[in-house]
Amino acid sequence: MINFLFIILLFSFKNSISNEVEPIVIEQNCKSCHGKDYSGNTYIKSIKDLDKETFIKKMEDYKKNNDNSIMSRIVKVLSVNDIKEIAKIIYD
Repeated sequence: MINFLFIILLFSFKNSISNEVEPIVIEQNCKSCHGKDYSGNTYIKSIKDLDKETFIKKMEDYKKNNDNSIMSRIVKVLSVNDIKEIAKIIYD
């Protein structure tokens, strides 16, 4: 368990230095709310119901929003390229 925590800390430190997080890591966070197959649940909408272009547009809209929603806060730190890479992972 300690080795696992060390790896996570090391990974976090490495990414904080490079200021980059791989899109696959970000995409894994999507699954924590939207489900492992992105189908959503009673409270969270499915992202599988969207096509790739709609997903990208919605993410860009969240990025532009200045509200305090969860999605706006998550997407603020992503670049447009990050959003497109995440879309590739989910839809391609």
